[in-house]
Amino acid sequence: MEKAIFAFKRHPSRAMADFEDYYVNRHAALGRTLLRCSSGYRVNITHAENGPDAYTEQWLHKVTDILDPLTAYGSMEDFEMVLADDRDLFAGFELYVVEREEEVVPGIAPPFVQGAMTPGGKTISAFADAVALPPVPAGARRVIDNHVCCKLGFTAAGLIERKSSEVAVFRMCWAEDGGSIEGPGAALVNEYRQLEEPAPGWHRVCIRAPESDAGAGQ
Repeated sequence: MEKAIFAFKRHPSRAMADFEDYYVNRHAALGRTLLRCSSGYRVNITHAENGPDAYTEQWLHKVTDILDPLTAYGSMEDFEMVLADDRDLFAGFELYVVEREEEVVPGIAPPFVQGAMTPGGKTISAFADAVALPPVPAGARRVIDNHVCCKLGFTAAGLIERKSSEVAVFRMCWAEDGGSIEGPGAALVNEYRQLEEPAPGWHRVCIRAPESDAGAGQ
């Protein structure tokens, strides 16, 4: 199994509140209904002044599956429906392939309610160097580092192309409130879980024992 992280920019015709409402309540619901290849699905709306407007996480057998209409969907009609919605919602995206997750601070995932905003706070940070990573925020109750192996795109001929990635690690932190985990370069997000993520162990490695209060996460 692999994990995809999409970094989306919203269409300029969409105000931020409209983008969030439409993505969560229309587009994500359409994806849940029509996608055949996803084993887990989370939408993270950033409200950041710079950078992506949303990070979307999907767990797949292979990330390239989601770029193949007849693998990802039951019919070309389903694919065209989602594609039309994409063009109305997004101005562009980057697609990163995560080869493994490292559970830096183990913690219990927040309660899963399909399509509802996750309680508590969450941040996403992007780092170019997988070795010189900063310490985790003191208030974090759960931290997962997503190690990126490459980016995917299309050639001029329409073929899938693997490219080097400027991001080596996406760090995701959860806390009881967002203020305790905000920091330079960290995007505070509203997380909406559309399909529950796979059980820990697909490519997840615990690299640190829990702190005295780290296992009681929200």
